[in-house]
Amino acid sequence: MNVDHVKSPMPQSRLDVVSDEITALEGSLSLVRARLQRPRAADQMLARMAAMLAACGNERPGTPGFAARVACDALGERAKSIRLNARPTLPAMSVVLCAHHVDAALCAMRDVAPLLSCAGAEMLLADGGDDPEVALLASVVRHLRVIGGDGAARACNAAVRAARAEWVILMDAAESVPRSWVLPPPDCAWVGVAGTARLVQVGVPLGDVAADLPAWRLVVSRQNWEAAGGLDAEMVDGQGLELADLCQKLRLLGVRLVPVGDAALVQVAPPDRVRAWHAMDAFRARWGDSAPRPA
Repeated sequence: MNVDHVKSPMPQSRLDVVSDEITALEGSLSLVRARLQRPRAADQMLARMAAMLAACGNERPGTPGFAARVACDALGERAKSIRLNARPTLPAMSVVLCAHHVDAALCAMRDVAPLLSCAGAEMLLADGGDDPEVALLASVVRHLRVIGGDGAARACNAAVRAARAEWVILMDAAESVPRSWVLPPPDCAWVGVAGTARLVQVGVPLGDVAADLPAWRLVVSRQNWEAAGGLDAEMVDGQGLELADLCQKLRLLGVRLVPVGDAALVQVAPPDRVRAWHAMDAFRARWGDSAPRPA
């Protein structure tokens, strides 16, 4: 009797397993750090009371000017440890920090600020309007440009238009800080875990991970970004579909997409089902019916 012997797949090396675990832990640690740096309720109340007393000398209580002054003073106390250098005349790269909450933005800026001058980079904060305090950061953090827009995608597009460097790095404030500031070759774009995971879900795998840069959502030249038209706000589903759509357009332009984060480690937030269905309908209308429906 002939018996077919099926070879079992090669086990993943211990070093690979440890590396994956470290990457996952770093992402979790970044979120924990953001929560820990959020002021305690008692401290926050005392800081707000102090800001209110200080504001009384300049504004009348109960007016919009008084409320704005109190909010800026309280936020300035939390952001006083952040030091951004003056923007370079000719930046080597433009870092667009995508932040939905002021606590995550403050945590990311504390970590990134010391690295920017070494890399010759400028920073722009894309404010999609989820947290009104994010807009106030421009008045309390010197040399920071906050670019607002109607939603995260439009804010990112506006920030990239305002960027001055040849290369643009989209960075998620909720992830860990990158270990290096290297750039891809001119004909490539580096795709982070959110875009990579979404492309895999819609049937467009990108191959092996080329580098460990979990905080980077996308690294692309401004020329290719502008040629592709940036992020489509209609594709936003809360899970990175707008990044997958942009990557598909970059592929049509001949840009080679290289993953720089393990898509298996991405933490997907529960979707807004109505928004997810509308976004997927738009994606399928553009790219065909092979994309699966959101669960």
